[in-house]
Amino acid sequence: MKRAYILIAVILLGIFSYVVYQYSYFAYDEINGFVILEQKDFMDQKGWLHITGKVKNIEQPDDNTKIVVEYYNKENQTVGKTVYYFDENISKGEVKDYDVFKVDNLDQVDTYKFTIER
Repeated sequence: MKRAYILIAVILLGIFSYVVYQYSYFAYDEINGFVILEQKDFMDQKGWLHITGKVKNIEQPDDNTKIVVEYYNKENQTVGKTVYYFDENISKGEVKDYDVFKVDNLDQVDTYKFTIER
């Protein structure tokens, strides 16, 4: 019986890993005066897709910065969009964390495009 539980756990882990792996992004070193220092995506326990990371402002201060994520299906058609606004001004040289998430139509999402707008 113990082996059955271990086998089920391994199968579920493999399925979860596949689901997380199917999401990809088009990475840029610099976007509109910001450098992406780190970025990853994962599915949480609720089944939501999170795109998290850190960005650094390398240009003038900006208090209207937003991250825009557009989601695409396998046919490269847009199936959704999420906009994330930073809470405060981002000074030159400052690093900020972000957590953009999507909760609906995840079965349609194959890839996403990540951009930063001022």
